[in-house]
Amino acid sequence: MTVPLERENRDQLLIKDAMIDRKNLKWKRKNLKAIYHNYCKTEYFWNYWEEFESVYNRHYSRLLDMNLNLLNFFFEKLGIKPDIRLTSILNISGEKEI
Repeated sequence: MTVPLERENRDQLLIKDAMIDRKNLKWKRKNLKAIYHNYCKTEYFWNYWEEFESVYNRHYSRLLDMNLNLLNFFFEKLGIKPDIRLTSILNISGEKEI
C-alpha cells in the first residue's frame, strides 16, 4: 500500500516534511478496499472497521499526521501506551545520506 507524495525535493525530504499529494485521492479508496477484502472475514474486523475507516479517511496534508493517527488508533485498540518521541524534537544533528 502506498500514499502518493508531492514530488518536490523528494531526495532530500524528511519524513516530517512529506506532504500527501492531494490531487488524486483514488489511492485512499484503493487502499481501504484492499484492507476490507483481505480482512473482512476475520473474527474482530467489524469491531474496528468503521472507526479505522474514519481515521483513515480524514483529510491529512502531511504523511506524518496520517501515520501518527493510525498508530495511535492501533495503540489504543491494543491497550499499548508507548512513549512516542519525534526525532525532530530530540535535538539530534546529522545529515541524510542519499
